[in-house]
Amino acid sequence: MGSTALGGGAAPAHAGVLVPKSGIFGLNLKACSGSMLKTTSKVGCPLLRVRASVTSSPQKQYSSKTADTESDEEVHIAVLGASGYTGAEIVRLLANHPQFRIKVMTADRKAGEQFGSVFPHLITQDLPNLVAIKDADFSNVDAVFCCLPHGTTQEIIKSLPKQLKIVDLSAQEAVYGLTEILRDEIRNARLVANPGCYPTSIQLPLVPLIKAKLIKLSNIIIDAKSGKRGMQSTMFVEMASGVTVNDLYRHLKSTYEGEEFVKLLHGSSVPHTRHVVGSNYCFMNVFEDRIPGRAIIISVIDNLVKGASGHAVQNLNLMMGLPENTGLQYQPLFP
Repeated sequence: MGSTALGGGAAPAHAGVLVPKSGIFGLNLKACSGSMLKTTSKVGCPLLRVRASVTSSPQKQYSSKTADTESDEEVHIAVLGASGYTGAEIVRLLANHPQFRIKVMTADRKAGEQFGSVFPHLITQDLPNLVAIKDADFSNVDAVFCCLPHGTTQEIIKSLPKQLKIVDLSAQEAVYGLTEILRDEIRNARLVANPGCYPTSIQLPLVPLIKAKLIKLSNIIIDAKSGKRGMQSTMFVEMASGVTVNDLYRHLKSTYEGEEFVKLLHGSSVPHTRHVVGSNYCFMNVFEDRIPGRAIIISVIDNLVKGASGHAVQNLNLMMGLPENTGLQYQPLFP
């Protein structure tokens, strides 16, 4: 368990509580990339205190396609780092995608193996064998999901054909891929930095409230926890003068009313991670705090779907001119 103060600077687009370099909160904030970092805020910068805990379990010719993909046209996909958790989840999700077809899969340490031997639960899928990145042929590829570990991707991405659309699950210098907030920027991007589970679950409720100046930046406390297919963020916020919990609720409701994957629960319903497992949904709600003038916001996601691979598919759909929900209409699993 750790506390973090966020000040000014750039942010990596992976674990931790983060914002893009451009400042999605209207500020340039410094992010923590781990759950037990502790820093001090710069003079004059607002303080955000974050507590987070994690439970582990878990160059060749290019064939071009236009960004506005025809409804029946296949999009050929490469998955880099396919032997990791997020890579495997990309493969699972794309099994039901009507247009995305996987043509290249890389995993240097598993090169030459069949994907089903690495992940037996996906043995029914007709997939290419795993290859080393240096041996990958991108001549028949239109777009790339980069699922490589953070810190190893920049040089690899630079070496890829320049026409490829890329969603990188650990990128830093790219359009920030928080789809519901930065939809227009993502639509026209070539390289998108896909947010991880921490920033997604935190920023979806907080960004609209901060932009509307309904909560104060001076005293936001975030308690975020991720585990096996679950991510819950509990945010303790101080409301602006004259603002009520009902005002926060109404603003979030109007912000996300037309969004398929972000749902504000009714009344006193508490979001639970078990209600979003296997889906691309984010459930959230707002509650009174026992301290006057403060509110509690809870949001939950599946950390491998909306917190990683599902969010990546949503972004690439947008980049390729497809409906965002294509291949993502999985309902949560029960029990």
